[in-house]
Amino acid sequence: VDQEEIVDERAVQDVESLSSLIQEILDFDQAQQIKCFNSNLFLCNICFCKKLGSECMYFLECRHVYCKDCLKDYFEIQIRDGQVQCLNCPEPKCPSVATTGQVKELVEAELFAYYDCLLLQSTLDLMADVVYLLHLQFCLLYLVQVDLPWGLSM
Repeated sequence: VDQEEIVDERAVQDVESLSSLIQEILDFDQAQQIKCFNSNLFLCNICFCKKLGSECMYFLECRHVYCKDCLKDYFEIQIRDGQVQCLNCPEPKCPSVATTGQVKELVEAELFAYYDCLLLQSTLDLMADVVYLLHLQFCLLYLVQVDLPWGLSM
């Protein structure tokens, strides 16, 4: 029997492209990691209770794990205090920051809208090419270049 003719069908897949195969593998791996995380017990370093991963959340950069109840309270306090730029991991000296998706998952919709607004405002305040113009009863935000067309300079 010729060696080239014997093909184990289990080893051959009908794949559109290598990139789609890689994406399928990555998606499967991520699903397995979530499944594993959700079924393990973790100690929350805020309330010191052991909880299932399905009741917890971890910061993506540092992988520190806290229960969702404690993180919800932590995020709500930070947002109400206007500290939207630094929703950091509660671990002392840890620079990891919560993602917008994590914040949205934990806090109420109204508080998230407030957070989103404050985050936008604080980001715009850091931009040198943003000018606020008042127009009678409402404010309009204009993004303009440093060299304003009508002869004014910033």
